[in-house]
Amino acid sequence: MYSDFSILIIEDEKKIAEMVKLYLELDHFKVLMAHDGLRGQNMAETEKVDLIILDLNLPIISGEAVLKKLRTVSDVPVL
Repeated sequence: MYSDFSILIIEDEKKIAEMVKLYLELDHFKVLMAHDGLRGQNMAETEKVDLIILDLNLPIISGEAVLKKLRTVSDVPVL
């Protein structure tokens, strides 16, 4: 149903990220994950994603910094 719709989860709490991923995959979404701000920022810039679920308290680069940088190159929806 949504298999062409990809979601990037940027969340450092691995248990939370895995739980969200599980539920999204049950609805047939393609899910990518990053566990720190730097990797998440890189993935957001290089992967084609339709939605980003972004934690604000991330290691290496904060979620706020990731969003600020992302907005210079993309208008992808962010939760």
